Amino acid sequence: MTDLTPIFNQCVNIVQSEIKPKRPLHSKEQPLYLIKDTFNKECIEFYQILSNLSQLITEIKAEYLAVSDTASSSASKDKIDEEFNTRVQQCFKKIGALESYEQKRQQMVKATLSKRWFFQDDNEQDLYFTTEASHRHQVLRFLMESLVNLSKTYEKMQRKRIQREKQLNSLNFQNINEELERDLDNSRVFTSLDQIQQDVEKEEEKEEETPQFEMSQEQIQELESENKELLNLKTVQLKQVDNIQQSILDIVNIQNELSFKLQEQGDQINNLMDTHSQVELEVKEGNRTLNKATRKNKRGANYLVTICIVLGCLLVIIDFLKFI
Repeated sequence: MTDLTPIFNQCVNIVQSEIKPKRPLHSKEQPLYLIKDTFNKECIEFYQILSNLSQLITEIKAEYLAVSDTASSSASKDKIDEEFNTRVQQCFKKIGALESYEQKRQQMVKATLSKRWFFQDDNEQDLYFTTEASHRHQVLRFLMESLVNLSKTYEKMQRKRIQREKQLNSLNFQNINEELERDLDNSRVFTSLDQIQQDVEKEEEKEEETPQFEMSQEQIQELESENKELLNLKTVQLKQVDNIQQSILDIVNIQNELSFKLQEQGDQINNLMDTHSQVELEVKEGNRTLNKATRKNKRGANYLVTICIVLGCLLVIIDFLKFI
């Protein structure tokens, strides 16, 4: 048997010399048409602002939707609404400025490419500009969609707060009395002056016809005692009404907390379902890659076996010819 190791080493050296790893480009060797601006940095900062706003909404949601009678809480909530609306308007202005900048940049790039001579053909440069434009368009679209979704979620929360305040006002008995008085005043406005004069004349005639009676001190004392008892009953009833109103407010707050918990659980369940589906897809993709790898390994093993058999036959033939 002849020793073929030096031939094998020569083949390995030839292959290593031909297949060399590409040397990375230094900063001086990079192409000149690369875009060097602060667009990506500003987009990252803008996304950080949106994430902070979404975190703020999740933090203040429970306190914002909590029902309360105090005027200070409603004033603080109105202040929060104003601040959030100003921030959202600033975000819309920022994304509009980014879109206008990107449009102007693309127009300048098209103008420079159109001025190029017909013999200048640079497919790499064209491909770079097209991919960069599509990438930036997708980034701006993502930021706009996330900003719109954020404003919609806050708007829904604001509508819930207004609806709950209306329900609270409808439960308040003082507001009911004020509404009744307003209705009475509105109905009195439409009465005519002649009818008012007729009513006044009738009352004067009745007062003239009715004889005036003088009450004794005992009757006056009895009336005062009856009035005191009625006042005490009314105060007790008002206290009971206040207690009922407070209990209703507690029940509403408990319902709000339960709804928040249910919503959080629903979000967690949806996240678990999404992760389960993602894991299932990844497992399927892994099985496909494993099947491909096993097929390639089988093919490679078959090729190696056939090559070894052929080489063995050749060596046997060469040895046989040498002995002959």
